Amino acid sequence: LAGAEVINPTQNGNFSRSLLFYASPLTHTGVRAAYAVNDQLSFTVGVNNGWNRIADDSKSQKTGEVGISYTPVKQFILTVQGYFGDEPVGDGQVAQRDFADLVATYNVNDSLSVVLNADWGQQKNFDLLGDDGKWDVVAGYVNYAINSQWRVSVRAEYFQDKQGFVTATRGEQTLKEGTVTFGYVPIKNVELRLEVRYDKADNDLFLRDTSGTLADDQTGLALQMLYKF
Repeated sequence: LAGAEVINPTQNGNFSRSLLFYASPLTHTGVRAAYAVNDQLSFTVGVNNGWNRIADDSKSQKTGEVGISYTPVKQFILTVQGYFGDEPVGDGQVAQRDFADLVATYNVNDSLSVVLNADWGQQKNFDLLGDDGKWDVVAGYVNYAINSQWRVSVRAEYFQDKQGFVTATRGEQTLKEGTVTFGYVPIKNVELRLEVRYDKADNDLFLRDTSGTLADDQTGLALQMLYKF
């Protein structure tokens, strides 16, 4: 339910994943029910075995999920979803994890769309010392189809990992990233992508070279070819 980006890469405008993509649940094993009140409003509820888990290995604790989708007008879609339940924190112990996600999409016209994705999360007792790990993040996307063959997608993101739980740094970490992706469709079902990305952290986090030197920023360049079945 969570996030503007999905696992299937052909449905994302950018080649690389956002930071918030990895701070959200990706897959679940469980049951889910959806009910559409009308063309504008729908609800989703479910129970699963936890974040990215096939089997229940958390002492029979389950994770609940809820979601609301609202489309007041054809061009605008707002979804709000949440997860709550115990997750393993090490040494055979489990602790409560709560997560809330908001995605707002506005399709300006057939060529231009704007997306806002905001998350808030908390993991109780993540270090087995009683400390709570909290994170919040906001990402904005602009997707523009130049013509039938060319398009561009821009993403900007601000991520606060207040106790270093998500980044596994065990200390406060703030990250920012900006990404620009150009897509070109030379023939049907084939897309070529060129992407430039810049990441910045307030502490040394990124591997600079093979000697293990760390830096507080990094720049990436990516080329990708997709064949869509």
